[in-house]
Amino acid sequence: MSALLVAKQYLSHEFIKLFSVSNDKRLLADIKTFMDKFDEYYDEPELWRLLSTISEGWRLKAVFRVLSNDRYIWTKETLPLESIVLTGMSPTIDKYIAKSEKRPRTFKQLWDSDQLMRKEITATGFSPHAERDHFPIIVFEKNRGKGFRVVDGMRRMLLATIADRPHIEAWVGRQVKKSGKPMISESRAYFLYDVYQFSKTKSPELKSAIATIAKEIIDTYGNGREVIEQRVIGYANKPAFTEIFKEVLSHKIKKPPVKNDVSR
Repeated sequence: MSALLVAKQYLSHEFIKLFSVSNDKRLLADIKTFMDKFDEYYDEPELWRLLSTISEGWRLKAVFRVLSNDRYIWTKETLPLESIVLTGMSPTIDKYIAKSEKRPRTFKQLWDSDQLMRKEITATGFSPHAERDHFPIIVFEKNRGKGFRVVDGMRRMLLATIADRPHIEAWVGRQVKKSGKPMISESRAYFLYDVYQFSKTKSPELKSAIATIAKEIIDTYGNGREVIEQRVIGYANKPAFTEIFKEVLSHKIKKPPVKNDVSR
């Protein structure tokens, strides 16, 4: 199943969260309809840009990095809670997640026995939200066969844990490769030009550093070369800046060996 479908759900969830203060049910329904039909109005790169803007720029989450990684395939499943590793949510809640060793069952035991914990967590605004709680959480395999990590939906996960539910609905990213390449958002790469443009010296050391980072971007990210060529150099449109990347772009990026591929 396409990661783009999971991306649409995530964006629907975040926009509904953002606009739920209006209590306008028609507006919330229109948001979901818009995201369902997003590809009728915009192309795929626009969805990736929107996803990176919301998940990285606003929410500071790894959703874009994980969904764009060709290491995974995505399916909607009903998972046992005990197959899921708890991840971070907020400083107040995270200290109790650490105490639970990131296991749902242990977190539930702490919740039942520790009155101070319940008081502190509730004070953060932690509570159910009927208009959003039906969305599946998003989890992925960080290490094959060692459980799933939550990348979005920790509040829903903890609510299910506290309610002692045995299962939860989730979008599951399962590994199809031992290693893969995520995408990099254009705004994160474009900072290279910002650094160069506003530097007073434009020293050889600065140019060398920019070239080194550009090479790492090309080597590390599936869309790295495209972003550097089209969105960084292309939009800068300055010969002196383009010259920095001449040697970097002259090398072809080695593809990972076929033996790295693994079956499901």
